[in-house]
Amino acid sequence: MQRSVILTALACVCAGSASPVGAQGVEHVVLESGARHEARRRTSQEGVVLATALGDVVVAKAQVASTAPITAEATAFAATVEGLHPDNVAGQWAAGRAAAGRGLWTAARAHVNRVLQHDADHAGARGLAASWAATFRLHPFEAGPEASDSKVVAAWFENGAADWVGAAMVVAKCKGRKAESLLRPALKAMKAPTSSVRWAAAQVLADLRYEPERIKPLYRAGLVDRSPPVRREAVRALRGTNDPVFVQLYAKNLAHAEQAVRMTAAEALGELGMAEAVEPLLAAASSDGRPPRSHIAVVTQRAYVKDFDVEVAQGAVIADPVVDVVQDGTVLDVGVVAIVMERRVYFSALRRITGRKLGDDVNAWRAALAAR
Repeated sequence: MQRSVILTALACVCAGSASPVGAQGVEHVVLESGARHEARRRTSQEGVVLATALGDVVVAKAQVASTAPITAEATAFAATVEGLHPDNVAGQWAAGRAAAGRGLWTAARAHVNRVLQHDADHAGARGLAASWAATFRLHPFEAGPEASDSKVVAAWFENGAADWVGAAMVVAKCKGRKAESLLRPALKAMKAPTSSVRWAAAQVLADLRYEPERIKPLYRAGLVDRSPPVRREAVRALRGTNDPVFVQLYAKNLAHAEQAVRMTAAEALGELGMAEAVEPLLAAASSDGRPPRSHIAVVTQRAYVKDFDVEVAQGAVIADPVVDVVQDGTVLDVGVVAIVMERRVYFSALRRITGRKLGDDVNAWRAALAAR
């Protein structure tokens, strides 16, 4: 199964690649330096362009030592990872490094992407993607004067950050760029439908500490974005300013009517890691609040003539029936008196801020913190 997936991927356009890589014309290119690339070659004024699943690499013609069909190499690698479960992060990470060592960039990208899907903070995967960003070109003009910086950055977000590997590469490529070339594309990318694009944009905005326009979209993303990695990076971007006002902004949402918002607000406070968040979290954990209620009714309704409304007009007697409804049955009304999951989020945030593990006893927390 794994073998067929890898071979099929070679026949498809790789998401986020600067140039499509297909089975037709794909070679295993070995350079004089010993570097190997699964790529499709073409010549240009720059030299030999190797179009890979990670982007383009430009080399001099004399640097190409040998070429061979990629099928045999890909088949041999597929046999080594056959049966590897997609959720096996350690195994996917080992497979990604092994594929990268052979220059099998389609497989390397797929495996490392699975690692980042499960653990967006995986230091090894993010570091490897950053090293790829230094080698591979996501935009043909990113190193030249043909396009402005802002257009290149916008193209990175739109095309290069389609998956988690590409997003990590975009973040690395944005390092050191001027704020004026990053701000607008990153703000626009915060509205993108793809989680990896928003994840990259939040990290880029983290470095733009003196741009106030970033605050509102980051604050909102930290509270309501559907992707946990995006929420974390948005809050981390705000945490860099070390401003307690963000504690107040997130803390007021601990009283929100929606449970999901209360929980993401608590997660944000834990990510901020500021001592000012301890008291609001303890208050939220100790308050029962107004529990949500629901009911189900199973009843039988019967209509009957309850009375007659008699009126006399011009010698005529008019009797209008008065209809009423009687019902019998069962109504089950339920009120949630404790939400364990929500309280766990509160105490998890407290542990992250204080570094203490005091369980879920609010009084124990208050006593321990008062004794400091």
